[in-house]
Amino acid sequence: MRYFPLVGALLILLACRSKERIEISFPNGGVNYSSDVETLGENFYQYPFKDSLSYWDSVTEAYWGPIFFSSFEESNLSLHSPAENTFRLIYETSLGHYASIIILTQDQVVVKAIRSGFLYEHLGDSLLTETERWHFELLNLGMIKPSYRDKYFDSLTNAMPTLRNPAYHLYLFRKGWYRKNKEFTYKTWRKRLSREKYLYFVNKLNASEFWNVGRSPLCTNGDMDGFGFLLEAATLKKYQTVGFTSCPELPLLNQFCRELMRFSGLVDAKKEWIDKLSSETKRKQEAN
Repeated sequence: MRYFPLVGALLILLACRSKERIEISFPNGGVNYSSDVETLGENFYQYPFKDSLSYWDSVTEAYWGPIFFSSFEESNLSLHSPAENTFRLIYETSLGHYASIIILTQDQVVVKAIRSGFLYEHLGDSLLTETERWHFELLNLGMIKPSYRDKYFDSLTNAMPTLRNPAYHLYLFRKGWYRKNKEFTYKTWRKRLSREKYLYFVNKLNASEFWNVGRSPLCTNGDMDGFGFLLEAATLKKYQTVGFTSCPELPLLNQFCRELMRFSGLVDAKKEWIDKLSSETKRKQEAN
């Protein structure tokens, strides 16, 4: 009996040592956290970049970010310094037909991947009034066609200042485009990380192009498979995010992301989902 307190103290000491923070030195790059996060900013992901984004990118981020991250019950990493260095990789197709998240911390990898349903539900424009539908079409053209925007949009917004109001823009999107799909579900699994494996991944990321490229680097001749990455690093002192497709200009960053996917089991999970979707599509075709 007299040894129990000693054993208990030893277990506590070992537990504390196992949770010791691994000190990491990061390359230059990234941005500082904002010291004054506005209340509305809590739902603006990539918040430290808000003042450097174009009007169109700001509206897009304010619209899609809350839908995506709330669907996976994920917090906004860009607002404050975290309790520990956290890296989050998003891998998805356009419009959320496939979506997944990998969270890397010093002792584990957490994966959240689509189980059923699509991430977004298309509303259509039937809920919009005739005037709203026209405005919605103008704004969509402005978002997807810079040539149209440069040539016509300034004169249109001078005539209709409402079109320059981001709150109105978001109102139209939320009323007549997409929303969170209530039928979407995801599954979660975890994988433990050794200290050596954690340092391997972090060093691999630090040696890549991640810290020294822009938020949305221009990629040419990438894979046209419809999938894209968004990688965030929320370190104790700074934040960085890069969104890209399979970009030949970023070979080391591509390699990091795909290796993390393989290690976490996401590659196999994606294949299972594609096989399941193909089987369901085939059954429906045969039934018709």
